[in-house]
Amino acid sequence: MRRSERGGRRLWGLLATALLITIVVGAAEAAGAPYGGVVIRLWLVALGGLAVWALASAAVGGWTYADPPRRRFFRSRPNLQQVPDLVSLEHAIEFSRATAFDLHYRLRPRLVKLAEERFAAKGLDPRTRPAACRARVGDEAWEILRPDMPAPPRRGGPGIPLNTLRRVVERLDAI
Repeated sequence: MRRSERGGRRLWGLLATALLITIVVGAAEAAGAPYGGVVIRLWLVALGGLAVWALASAAVGGWTYADPPRRRFFRSRPNLQQVPDLVSLEHAIEFSRATAFDLHYRLRPRLVKLAEERFAAKGLDPRTRPAACRARVGDEAWEILRPDMPAPPRRGGPGIPLNTLRRVVERLDAI
């Protein structure tokens, strides 16, 4: 559709709106509505607003009812949805850095599950062959991944430092 056709449609839309407002005001006046002077003034304001809209639309060249200026000039950022599992894992990592309780009950089960899957792919089971699994991941990672790890004695004890967690994940990745 050419720009002149869109402008013509826009003009006809504004004229139709003005006509509709005029018919409503005329019907109200004919019916003897109270406050006739106020209704006429509001009618003039509405027509003035439509005229300003038409002039601004012609000056800018392309505003329509379906495309108001705030949508054209102030676009919001796209709505990016986060993957719920990833958000949950991020929370588990952040909490596990804070307390031993969160490390043991939030992050460790995920790491153990991942390690068991990796060990199974190599034909290992941490419950039946812990020495072989320990040799694969190293002592530091095994202390977190071992199946018989007891709960922390102090729930509010220190969590895992980020660099230690990074090394554990790297060891898991190397399995």
